[in-house]
Amino acid sequence: MSITNLKANIIRFKRKFHVNQLIRGSLVSLILFGAIWLIFSLLEGYFWFGQPARLVIFSILLILLLYFVVFRILIPISKIIQINRGLTDHQSAILIGQHFPEIQDKLLNLLQLSESNTQQSSLLLAAIEQKQSELKIFDFNEAVDFRVNKKYLFYATALIAIVLCVSFISPGLFSSSSARIVQFNKPFEKPAPFTFNLQSDLIAFKGDSYELKVDLDGESLPNEVFLLDNNQKFRLNKSNDGQFIFKYPSISNDKTIRFSAAGFDSKLYTINVINRPELRDLSVKIDYPEYTGLKDESRSNTGSFIVAEGTKITWDISSSDAEKGFFIVDSDTSNMLANGDHFEFSRVIKNSLQYEIALSNQYAKNKSQIVYDVSVIKDLSPIIDATYLPDTVSYKSILFTGTIEDDYGFTSLKLFYKRNENNSYKVIKLPVDKSQQNQEFYFQWDLDSLNLTSQDYLEVFAQVSDNDQINGFKSTQTQKFILRMPSDKEIESMISDKSDESQSKLDDAESKAEEINERLKDLEDRLRNKKELDWQDKKLIEDIIKDKEKLSKEIEELADKHQELMDSQKEFNKQSEKLQKKAEQLQNLIEEVLDEETKKLYDELQKLLKEQDNTDKVLEELSKIKNSEKNMEKELERALELFKRLKLETGIEQTAQKLEKLAEKQDDLADETKAESILDEIDPKTESAENKESNQSYEDQQSTQSDIEKQQEEINQEFQEIQEQLDSLEQLNQELKNPEPMEDFQQEEKDIEQKLDEIPQDLQNQQKKKAGQKMKNAGQKMKNMASNMQEMQMGMEMTMMQENLDHLRDILDNLIKLSFEQENIIDDIKDVQQIDPRFIELSQEQLQLISNAEVIEDSLLSLASRVAQISSFVTREVGQINEHLDNAMNELRERNKGKAASHQQFAMTSMNNLALLLDDVMQQMQMAMSEAMGNPQKGQGQKKSLPNMQQMQEQLSDQIQQLKSSGKSGRELSEELAKLAAEQAELRRQMESMQQQLAGQKAGKEGGNGEEGGNGSDAGDKLGEAIKQMEQNEIDLVNKRLTQQLIDRQQEILTRMLEAEESMREQKESPEREGETASPKNRKLPPAIEEYLKAKKEEIELLKTIPLDLNPFYKKEVNDYFRRLSGEEQ
Repeated sequence: MSITNLKANIIRFKRKFHVNQLIRGSLVSLILFGAIWLIFSLLEGYFWFGQPARLVIFSILLILLLYFVVFRILIPISKIIQINRGLTDHQSAILIGQHFPEIQDKLLNLLQLSESNTQQSSLLLAAIEQKQSELKIFDFNEAVDFRVNKKYLFYATALIAIVLCVSFISPGLFSSSSARIVQFNKPFEKPAPFTFNLQSDLIAFKGDSYELKVDLDGESLPNEVFLLDNNQKFRLNKSNDGQFIFKYPSISNDKTIRFSAAGFDSKLYTINVINRPELRDLSVKIDYPEYTGLKDESRSNTGSFIVAEGTKITWDISSSDAEKGFFIVDSDTSNMLANGDHFEFSRVIKNSLQYEIALSNQYAKNKSQIVYDVSVIKDLSPIIDATYLPDTVSYKSILFTGTIEDDYGFTSLKLFYKRNENNSYKVIKLPVDKSQQNQEFYFQWDLDSLNLTSQDYLEVFAQVSDNDQINGFKSTQTQKFILRMPSDKEIESMISDKSDESQSKLDDAESKAEEINERLKDLEDRLRNKKELDWQDKKLIEDIIKDKEKLSKEIEELADKHQELMDSQKEFNKQSEKLQKKAEQLQNLIEEVLDEETKKLYDELQKLLKEQDNTDKVLEELSKIKNSEKNMEKELERALELFKRLKLETGIEQTAQKLEKLAEKQDDLADETKAESILDEIDPKTESAENKESNQSYEDQQSTQSDIEKQQEEINQEFQEIQEQLDSLEQLNQELKNPEPMEDFQQEEKDIEQKLDEIPQDLQNQQKKKAGQKMKNAGQKMKNMASNMQEMQMGMEMTMMQENLDHLRDILDNLIKLSFEQENIIDDIKDVQQIDPRFIELSQEQLQLISNAEVIEDSLLSLASRVAQISSFVTREVGQINEHLDNAMNELRERNKGKAASHQQFAMTSMNNLALLLDDVMQQMQMAMSEAMGNPQKGQGQKKSLPNMQQMQEQLSDQIQQLKSSGKSGRELSEELAKLAAEQAELRRQMESMQQQLAGQKAGKEGGNGEEGGNGSDAGDKLGEAIKQMEQNEIDLVNKRLTQQLIDRQQEILTRMLEAEESMREQKESPEREGETASPKNRKLPPAIEEYLKAKKEEIELLKTIPLDLNPFYKKEVNDYFRRLSGEEQ
């Protein structure tokens, strides 16, 4: 065998070897991949993995498949077709030698000898020839045995048999699970043990009801079936025959639904909604003629309208399932241009008409007849009527209001203004409804941004322009309005005039109240001995009622005037916060003078005059009115005294401030004068040429001499005014019932006045340096005087507060003693007969008690005229005490012991109530004094929590229960009850403080969301109920009424406290709400402007009821009607 034949034999070996590798690799790949696929398919078929798990399985199978195909199949094939290098000859020789023991390494040696590059000798050739002869008997292909692959074929056959068996048992197992693994990104639902059978057609008509019917088939059927529709879940009703039904009341759109039961969902169903041939949308384009100046419009879903003559109207109709559209006028029918579901038709309208729109398709026409009207009108030019209302309280705003009118609307409404000498106007565009022909407008202009100063003026006018393009936008202007800002002196004079006016009105009201009281007293004396009223008596009563109504209106005007005074003082910073607070308390007092109870008494008196002439009932009513009017007179007298005292304090404060400013002005002038004196030391005659510029400067400074003298003269004049104000304040102080201990500043005034008188003479004598020093000295003295005045005012305040507090303590002590004395008289008089001499002694004691009560009343009224914290209710309670004491004394004179005891008991109740009220006032005064001293009271702010207060209330209830069952009486019982009443009052005050905090929190949270703060409001309401019951308990305790109602009320208080605590707890647990955005605080308008705005707002709200889609003609007519109606009402 030649070497060539030998190599050919090796090549055949290699090809068969690689074929064997391909067969073995294919079988192994089939076995391994099939086994893994079988396992994963079985797992997926059983567990129904989710998308992530199926993605992992799919990835593993794909990787394995690629590996087997590439490495076990493609690579062996490439070696067979010799694309890829396979076994080498040497590797083949080794494999052949391993298979044939006889060959061993002979074939390898032969190949190595034949490949030797050395020159072959005869011996070597002989060796090669020998080996070839030895190898030619072997067939190398036999070294590759295909039979070794039988075991792989067996495994593959077994795997195929397993797959066939499983497929026979569960036909869809491998196919469905394999499909789910391949479609890993698609969700699959586990099949239910039952099936949903939809019995209804999936077709419905728009707007009609639609009924779904579903049957279930299977071995295990659920009892409930649900409908899933657009994230909504509805339960189907089960009929008697086992069918599930759901009914849509009205269906309008296609729906994609599915059914759900026992955790299994059906496939998706789509209900197709078919539209009837009907009108869906009507759009009208109105192209007005150019001469009207009207802007072209587009309207939707309105077919009736009024237009100008010659208007071109284009109807654009959107329909549902309509194939044809018709425009019908009378008997004239025109086809509309169709474009799918849209139909269009245009016509120029010259006359009014009624038209019909008809739609149809191959099935039917539109269900309802569509008929509209078009009315035609013709043309008229802009009108403006404006009113300017400046805020004369603060001069910080102007209100512009009025009406504008035009045929076809407006383009703009502008406000033109200029300041002082500036000739160019600036413009503010005001909002205007361009489509409304007749409209009201008002605009509040805040002048803060203009920074207007004293004596500036503002010139203003308004201009309205219509939208008439042909005539060039016609405009109309209002008359010019000029607002001049007041100077500081004018402001001071204005505030002074308002103060004097308020004082005058207050004084006048007090005089008229006193006059009414005198007339009531005379009338009571006149009627006392009459049985019936005559005409003159009724006339006198009616006159009093009329005068009372006039007085009530004057008091209301007084409250408004005083409010204006407060606003002006606050706006121009003429009062400190402390005095503002006092002014507010005085305002509250004035507003509380007119109480509803007195008004009811007068109403009852009028009713008596109309119904009967019985003198006794009229006298009884007059007596009540007289007591009420007496209280009002006292309140007015007290308000007048408080007003004067507040006026004094304000005057001292303002005078000190003016003196400080004057001192600063004097210091500035002193510095300027000293600078001038330095230049005076330069002698122009001796200066060289180098100092000519300085000499010129000197000459310029000389020209300021007259300015300095003029400024100093103004300072002297202002100081004289301050002196006059001090004299007025001293005079006002003397008018007070209890004048304040004001210091005498005459010596300081004299020293300052002396310096100020010397300064002009020094300036005239060119002694500027000396004048400047005196200016500094005068300025310093002014500062010292202002500081002394401020210290005096603070000392006066602290002294008055301490005196008032001491007086209140004495009054409270005397009142408590008076209550105990009244109680002793009540107890003593029970056991005394009317004929007993002891009865006369007790009557005398009662008379002495009335005298003591009068002393307390005088002290309390005197204190009330200095302390604004004392409410009008306190003085009314004093009136009640006097009334009951007088009635009790009258009954004792008549020896009527029962009625006397009743009035005595009422008097003692009023005393106890008054003591509680005065105790509250005393605590307020102590707090105010503490704050004024900058040293809050010890324990201030240490508020108890609601649970602690509940515990204290429970303890108080137990003490009341124990006291009721203890059997105590007399003074010992009274002391115990007074102690319990004080504890109850303290608890009530703490509850009131907590209620105020809750009210403040609620006000801070409300705003955007109306529901916010709801729990806080509930808690506050519960606390309010508990507080009212506590007040009733205090009254019962001080009046020694230990009843079962008192015990039950204590339990109700605890219940309300528990409910309030629960509401507060729910509020804390609720989700945290978003913070509020601070909103700007509107400036308060004067009452006159507020009334005007209120009337205009009501009129505008009425006009807003006009439908927005009315055309210009109808809008004009309706607006004119409302305007005429408003004018008639006014």
